[in-house]
Amino acid sequence: GKMYVLYRLMVEMRKPGNGNDKIVIISNYTQTLDLIGRMCREKSWQFCRLDGSISMKKRQQMVRNATYNSVLYCYI
Repeated sequence: GKMYVLYRLMVEMRKPGNGNDKIVIISNYTQTLDLIGRMCREKSWQFCRLDGSISMKKRQQMVRNATYNSVLYCYI
């Protein structure tokens, strides 16, 4: 269903010639973020998880670092 469509879109965006875009995925459910994180790990896509379990200070630091990280693909 929806996760498969998301997966196909992410694969398509990673193909050579489609630019070096980054994506942001927002979900109210941590289980959904867990699944997306697992999918990213399986495909060796670098991702940054910014959920409520991370302190605001740590989140700000992660966003600052990720902005300059050219291999980072996905923010979840």
